[in-house]
Amino acid sequence: MKIKRIIRLLITTTLSMILFCGIARADTKKHSEEIALAVEKSSLSQEQKTLIINRSSDAIKAGIPPDDVSIIIRRGLSGGWDSKSLEGLMTIVINAKEQNLPVSSVLNRIEQGLSKGAPSEKILYAAKMLIEKTAAADGVINNLARSGMKTDKDAEKGETVQTVARAMEKSVTEETLMQIGQKIANKDHALSKFNAAVATMTTFIEMGMPLEHASKLIHKAMDKGYTESHMIIMEREFFNRIKHGEGMSHIMQNMESMMDRGTMGTGMGSGMPGSGMPGGSGMSGGSGMSGGGAPGGGMGSGGMSGGGGRHGGR
Repeated sequence: MKIKRIIRLLITTTLSMILFCGIARADTKKHSEEIALAVEKSSLSQEQKTLIINRSSDAIKAGIPPDDVSIIIRRGLSGGWDSKSLEGLMTIVINAKEQNLPVSSVLNRIEQGLSKGAPSEKILYAAKMLIEKTAAADGVINNLARSGMKTDKDAEKGETVQTVARAMEKSVTEETLMQIGQKIANKDHALSKFNAAVATMTTFIEMGMPLEHASKLIHKAMDKGYTESHMIIMEREFFNRIKHGEGMSHIMQNMESMMDRGTMGTGMGSGMPGSGMPGGSGMSGGSGMSGGGAPGGGMGSGGMSGGGGRHGGR
């Protein structure tokens, strides 16, 4: 009886894998055909067309999602990009993937730039800069892992790398990030806690809070044992005070006072009961402001806004 159950399980697993691979192949074929059709209709020379087709195939084989490759090639061609620029863009992304870096935020940034009609040189430069930040962020996470930070899932690491890269785009230094990470690692917390802390700090900076004070609030939150949900409440409190026109100096002072009193989340426009913090408000999920999976916040030199995390930790 037990052997029969094992056999049925193996058959079901095998059929599921065959079905999944079949769907994946069909999806790849569809997008490859889209790319081929767009390239064939373009004004590129035959040699240039072959180059773009081959480089697109290389990107898909490297693990770049076929739909993203198709979007980039089709939008680039419709925007009048030459073969050298398109080939260069594919090479940048392929190299990042071969370094085992998460590329979803880079793809988001490229696609948004293309949809807004940004010049090819601006998109290429911005993509290179973001990949540099992503590589540096990957180094920060690896250093924290060696220092004792719990990093259980590859997807979680990819998401956190992109969160850290977003922070670095806002001039947060590796030293500042390591200090926060080390404090979390010393308290035996996981990478997800670090991701939440950095995302909240970056949101504060993006909304106008000075880096030094944003870092100070996050360190205070760590000292007080704030959870990921508490980080979201901090963001909402900050957002509500900005929305009501409160000056930045008053916001910073009031938020520190609320943290000291244990009343964070009971302030202006929160609509929340005065349960205090950290006390488990029962709140979960995102506020929509931190953008943790898909690094957003401006293209830096490119002037294009960042992505909303459509691709996750790819």
